[in-house]
Amino acid sequence: MKTVLFFVLSFFTASSLGQELVLTGTPSKAIEIDQFGDRRTETEFSRIDLRITSDGENFYWASRGNIPLVMTTSGIWVTYIATDGSGFIRTVNGTARERFIAQSPENVVGRFTYVEHISHDLSSIIIYGH
Repeated sequence: MKTVLFFVLSFFTASSLGQELVLTGTPSKAIEIDQFGDRRTETEFSRIDLRITSDGENFYWASRGNIPLVMTTSGIWVTYIATDGSGFIRTVNGTARERFIAQSPENVVGRFTYVEHISHDLSSIIIYGH
């Protein structure tokens, strides 16, 4: 039993090695819209901090079960798109993020630096965070 536990722990430790944390965030506001158009602002997804990691070549939505992501950029915007169609994350690039964070909260529009859009069943969940 100890041998099995050792190999399991070794596997998980080895699989997490080499994963660089690319983006982290804390959710501030969430909106869930279901198939009937009903809205809720408290959802199970809104309590999970955002984490995106990279192994050097690929990106992963670590906070959502390591879903593979494709990164695209346009101007100051960086978008990570889930390869399984489950959602995307949009943020500003590092330089713009530093400027947003350095500004006083009154000057930052909405005080959000990222948005997550998650498709879950027939619902859409939009999470804003910093």
